Amino acid sequence: QHARFATENWLHIGGRHIDTANDYRTQAAIGEVLARSGMAREEIFITTKCPGAIGFDATMQCAEDNLQMLGQYGPHGVQYIDLLLIHFPFVMKRECTFSRSSPACQPPNFPFEPASKEALQDTWRAMEELKR
Repeated sequence: QHARFATENWLHIGGRHIDTANDYRTQAAIGEVLARSGMAREEIFITTKCPGAIGFDATMQCAEDNLQMLGQYGPHGVQYIDLLLIHFPFVMKRECTFSRSSPACQPPNFPFEPASKEALQDTWRAMEELKR
């Protein structure tokens, strides 16, 4: 609801850069606003993010999920994301993935752990593949 309101108002006052991410859980609302706006896709710059060094397959899936949630599939085929970022260079601890209230995920603990070199490289390889 807040993302929808903010995006509608942002576009109304002339804003043209939309920033979203999986962690914000705003893509579907933003996609609806963009579809109703009547604006050409080329008029809006969309930035979104994948959550960390999640490896090749998960990064490819993340990009696909973002396209779907942002409503970037339509009668003219697949649209695009202007800027896809890796949100942070680590990974969520397994025990924190679905339960951030777990004691292992609460201060003074950190819910993330360093990503392996392999995960970082695989994630980057996916980003390069998506650019093609």
